[in-house]
Amino acid sequence: FVVRRQGHILRTFGSQGQKKLAIISLKLSQSLYTFSELGERPWILLDDIFDKLDSKRVDALIHLVNSRPFGQIFITDTDAHRFEFLKQKLNKSLQLINTEDIKN
Repeated sequence: FVVRRQGHILRTFGSQGQKKLAIISLKLSQSLYTFSELGERPWILLDDIFDKLDSKRVDALIHLVNSRPFGQIFITDTDAHRFEFLKQKLNKSLQLINTEDIKN
């Protein structure tokens, strides 16, 4: 399976951000395909997705998530301030779970 962008192989010529956004897009596409075939919305885990993404790609990702009927999406991030940013941008209900608050 080879992903190309403007005729170039993404693995070879893509930036870190382009590669990461391509992987995220494939994951979200899998989710939509599963919904269309089975009628079920799978959970999606996006682990540390904002690392290597510039603001343009973050905006594209937010637009994509807002424009499709995804199920639950779990996003991990190390930047606590980004939660407020996402809360303002996403048309979804959000819940912050701070792992520092979890006791053994």
